Amino acid sequence: MGLHHLARLPTHDPTSGFRLFSRRVIENLPVESDQGFTYSLELLVKAHRLGWRVGEVPALWFERKHGASRFRVLKWLPAYLRWYRYAFATTFLRRPPESVARKPQPHGAG
Repeated sequence: MGLHHLARLPTHDPTSGFRLFSRRVIENLPVESDQGFTYSLELLVKAHRLGWRVGEVPALWFERKHGASRFRVLKWLPAYLRWYRYAFATTFLRRPPESVARKPQPHGAG
């Protein structure tokens, strides 16, 4: 059970880096994350707070048979928890769309 059930995020695998974002997301939302694949979770929870449509195409993941992952849960946990808190604040504290940081728009854009 994760953000889908607890924070009503419209995806089942919010930490998957296998994601496609619309031009609107890329052009309007600054990426504040600077560690690993947290940018993907960040953009997802920001788009959700803005009420933008979020779709999901399920992907199958298979455990590796050789080698070892370099992912270290404790190292990445603070960065991931930041965006988990953001998702919970959207749902339970009803943070408004206006609270999402946006990129400055060029003069005359609209």
